[in-house]
Amino acid sequence: MLRFIVLVFSSMIAASSALALELVRYEPKVVLKAEPIAVPGRSMDVLNVQLGMSYLESRAILEKALPKAEISVPRAAIQLNYKGALIQTPDFANVVSVARKQDETGSWENITLRFSGPASGNQLIALGRILTYGDPIKAPRLADFRAAIFNKYGEPSKLQNVQNNTFSAEWSFVGEKLLSCAGQAWTNCPPFNDEYSAMSLSSYANDKSPHDFLVKVFVSDSPQDHDKVSQLSVYMTSIKRRTAAATADLQSLIEEGARLISLSAAPATPKL
Repeated sequence: MLRFIVLVFSSMIAASSALALELVRYEPKVVLKAEPIAVPGRSMDVLNVQLGMSYLESRAILEKALPKAEISVPRAAIQLNYKGALIQTPDFANVVSVARKQDETGSWENITLRFSGPASGNQLIALGRILTYGDPIKAPRLADFRAAIFNKYGEPSKLQNVQNNTFSAEWSFVGEKLLSCAGQAWTNCPPFNDEYSAMSLSSYANDKSPHDFLVKVFVSDSPQDHDKVSQLSVYMTSIKRRTAAATADLQSLIEEGARLISLSAAPATPKL
């Protein structure tokens, strides 16, 4: 059985029986290159940040788009107890938080980005953005906002009008094919999971979902003016890329564990 321990701020190590073993840190080879995921004819991104981009590339784009935002990057590492060999990756950017305070437009926003481990190129697996407009007078018209979303992301797999002018939309792609999620085809838009956790690498690596791209958008209207936007929420991930990244990160750890075991002393001979 594989045992995982995720370390956030790697100097803070939680108590565990696995930590009684000798910890070996290693430098993984990059076996899965970070590469942006594109859908022809559509701009499937958030502020020009695309899934599959590396941490450094994503950060550079966000710093340019949101120069006044605060970016928090807690370092993390992944440990694996493989048959008694305890291996740990170098620290890497795993969950990155971006916060922009309220500005002259009366809006503020928070963005969360989740990156894979070193062996898979430390690439962007999922992201979420919440943009809030606190001043209904300065807020954009909801009709204009709706048009801009569909102009950017294209025809959705599913569109649902909730109440007043509030609406939600979903996009689901397998390759370049947009799937419909209406009626009985609702399974084409699976539940959204934006995590990339060391504890779940095995389940991620065994995920057989073919979805290359999942996007969910929710836009709510202002209580003071139903024609104005109150909040935008955008979430996107690629299950297929997450599977590939988890496979690369997991296999790298297993191979290093097996290598260490092969170099260790021979098993003891039973004495009966």
